[in-house]
Amino acid sequence: MLFKLDKKTALNAKATTLADIGWLEIDFERYLAEHLYKIISEDLMVIFCERRRQEEPDIMCVDRNGDLHIFELKRWESQSENLLQVIRYGQIFGQSSYDDLNNYYSKWLSKKNVFNNTDLQSAHCSYFGLDKNLDKNDFNRKIHLVTITNGLDQKTISKARFWKQNGLQIETLTYFVYELGESHYIEFQNYPYNTVPITSDFYCTVNTNRSNDPEGECEKDMLTGKKACAYYYPWMTSVEYIPKGSHVFLYKTGVGIIAHGIASGNTEHGSYDGEEDCMVSHYLDNFEILPKTISAWEINQKCGTGHRFRPTVYYLSESDGQNILDLIKNKK
Repeated sequence: MLFKLDKKTALNAKATTLADIGWLEIDFERYLAEHLYKIISEDLMVIFCERRRQEEPDIMCVDRNGDLHIFELKRWESQSENLLQVIRYGQIFGQSSYDDLNNYYSKWLSKKNVFNNTDLQSAHCSYFGLDKNLDKNDFNRKIHLVTITNGLDQKTISKARFWKQNGLQIETLTYFVYELGESHYIEFQNYPYNTVPITSDFYCTVNTNRSNDPEGECEKDMLTGKKACAYYYPWMTSVEYIPKGSHVFLYKTGVGIIAHGIASGNTEHGSYDGEEDCMVSHYLDNFEILPKTISAWEINQKCGTGHRFRPTVYYLSESDGQNILDLIKNKK
């Protein structure tokens, strides 16, 4: 239950359902697929969403270790049969080879109308900022099953506990929908799955793509255009969905933060390297190129953290964001 913070009264938001606000299950699926890295975990890369009238999981992801994660979504209260469905998907897709997963990933890109020659192995390396490609044999060594439902009955809890006690990697995640004024909000009751520190929508770094563009043309475009950019799916969507008003730091791999500004909410799709609609630019207000860069070592020393800023978009806690601003101020 969500309550308004008010010293005189405990006014609660009205509970509702996705069906009541006109959302279909496919709407919920697309919403999660686009924002799963924030809602569930930054350590997940979506590689596939179901096709209509096919016996396929709602969403499949891989983590940085190559483990496969299968999600089954429901708009209504969970039933124990949901567990049987996701377990069946585990039996079918848990035996998938790297080539199978690469094929699913290609179909997912095609569904998004993204056509490039990037294979899963290379995309995985870039997405997680790894130093080298994960070996093909390391993909799908482990499988994790997840059901996402609106409310969770005791029978489902009991059966999930039974399967977990017997070594099956199965989890349950619930969500609740609220209405407040004319807006709607969703709250997730997360299981101990997301090991990423609590982050804020108000601070993030955007990598300038120097690892894939050693000549620095992408970086020059960002600096002269006063914007943050990302190229190809799914990385381009992560820049598109940076919340308006967020403080964005441009990070150059191996160097540090080189510029910063405020997300304007004004985004634009464009061409890159001769390919149409494979780049998103998010324009930044109050843009400033730093006279002195701020290295990752300086940031981690001040924050007491071990941040790696190689992912395309990397969200920071509010305290870490403020610490970076202090470093910038002290270097002027």
